[in-house]
Amino acid sequence: MQSVYLLRHWPTAWNQQGLIQGRCDIPLTKASMAALKTLQVPPNLQISHWYVSPLQRAKQTLANLGLTGEIAESLTEMDWGEWEGKSLAELRQTDPRLTIEEPKGIHLQCPKGESPKNVQQRLLGWLQQFSDKGEPIGIVTHKGVIRTALAAACQWDMTTKPPVKLNWQCIHHFHWDGRQLHLMEANIPLCKQG
Repeated sequence: MQSVYLLRHWPTAWNQQGLIQGRCDIPLTKASMAALKTLQVPPNLQISHWYVSPLQRAKQTLANLGLTGEIAESLTEMDWGEWEGKSLAELRQTDPRLTIEEPKGIHLQCPKGESPKNVQQRLLGWLQQFSDKGEPIGIVTHKGVIRTALAAACQWDMTTKPPVKLNWQCIHHFHWDGRQLHLMEANIPLCKQG
């Protein structure tokens, strides 16, 4: 089994404003970068190699933790299409398509964008390369990608509350068996630097 450790990027200004943030390449806030510089991955995790989304918020998270990694396009956030940069409250008032799409959960389809199911297929397809390696890997990615990993591991269709409440500033440990993700431990906190 392959250990896979997933970490979401730290907050951006759009996160703080409650705006949908997909492919727009928004940087971390200065406060996020400063906070990350005081933290480290727990030494006992023994992660052999890191992979990162190509978006700068993920790359900045990795770098400010003092880590390096290989960019993987498949770890990019969901494409929110026409809904990018808007808040859910705004969309609920102005775009009737959201009312139709929200109950579909993992099959929600953004106008001119992706569904969470598309993201999940992209992630699981990318993980196929690790089926026989066995060495733990770390991934710095996005909320949308991690939610689809949780959906795959817990057979969650995203139409209800998540089966596990994830802390977005923690690491989440999954096992990949070559076909299926399994949640091993959620919410592993980062440590203060030595």
